Amino acid sequence: MRTVFGFSLMIAALFSSAAHNAPADVIFHHATIYTADDRLPRAGAIAIRGDRIAAVGTPSDILKLKGPSTRIVDVGGATILPGLHDSHGHFVALGASRQTLDLRGTTSYDRILTTTVIRTIIGGQTVYESGRLKNAGGT
Repeated sequence: MRTVFGFSLMIAALFSSAAHNAPADVIFHHATIYTADDRLPRAGAIAIRGDRIAAVGTPSDILKLKGPSTRIVDVGGATILPGLHDSHGHFVALGASRQTLDLRGTTSYDRILTTTVIRTIIGGQTVYESGRLKNAGGT
């Protein structure tokens, strides 16, 4: 079992090493790159392979990843920031939207009554339920 595991690790290392040495698809250089990494807060170039960042560093180091089909982009000193994905919700607006009826697409009063489920309770008695008006006695 140890032999199989060791062999698997060796194959994984081989493929990750080969992928690491593959040329970049795109290199952006002559940039000010804010990395959000304390070990290298700023860099001058970035290499992209597929849909991933392959490397960030000095232009001389990153340009070593150039291959025959690598696109080189001189960004002229522009600033490059990490992707900022803002995942958030507007809970107040969501709550407010749940307090109103969305009647888009309704073409008649009857359609409004059949597509909404509303229950109005007055004094413990159901007065209105899903399109049917009831008397105050509950019938």
